[in-house]
Amino acid sequence: SRIAQEEVERLEKEKEAALKQLTVEEQVERYYSKSRPERRNLFKELAAASSFLIEADSLLMEMMANSVLDHTYGGQTLHIVFLVERLLHNIMSRGARYEVVFFD
Repeated sequence: SRIAQEEVERLEKEKEAALKQLTVEEQVERYYSKSRPERRNLFKELAAASSFLIEADSLLMEMMANSVLDHTYGGQTLHIVFLVERLLHNIMSRGARYEVVFFD
């Protein structure tokens, strides 16, 4: 109906006006807060798959977010390598095959 359409247009204009009042940094943060990937359990999601790809940047980001990693001195490289190896070993021990891929 016409009234509903006018209300939608009014709300869109208000939304645009509110967005223009934000700084660029706030707009970027707002955008990424809505578009961040979901955290999922890899073992549950891929239980039926026998072969899959793991994106290397995501793998490293996951390891950097690990709660047992000490970030006091910027994180410890050997510990990060251990966490990556342990995850990949756990995947292999469940019979799954994977390829770690890197993208530009």
